Amino acid sequence: MKTTKIKTIAYTYVVCDLFHYGHLRLFKKAKSSADLFICGIVSDYAADRWQSPLICNYKERSSVIEQIKYVDKTMKQEE
Repeated sequence: MKTTKIKTIAYTYVVCDLFHYGHLRLFKKAKSSADLFICGIVSDYAADRWQSPLICNYKERSSVIEQIKYVDKTMKQEE
């Protein structure tokens, strides 16, 4: 079995309350510049302090982001 060694990791965080073309371009660029792209999704608590009111909750927003082919891994970002 051949394993691929990860050399570079890209990370960005987003609220993505309403996913749009700019998000897709950001994800595509991040993935093209790294072996592994991790997308942090801002928690409801932090996102609400940043841009309120939210249309979608964390679970809904993360479900969308996890389906994007450029995103290798997601994580919750509390800050």
